Amino acid sequence: MRARVPVHLSRAAGWARLVGGLAVPVLVLGALGARAGLVPGPALVSVLLVGFVL
Repeated sequence: MRARVPVHLSRAAGWARLVGGLAVPVLVLGALGARAGLVPGPALVSVLLVGFVL
């Protein structure tokens, strides 16, 4: 069997994965809410900003 190089992930990599996992649902819920008419225009802009900042 071939020896594999051990992979060491930093704490920043774990946080990046968590924040990325939170950003996707924020963007999806914002888009679906706007499509269904539940989220008004100005609120949608703030939701999209939060999603992209995350």
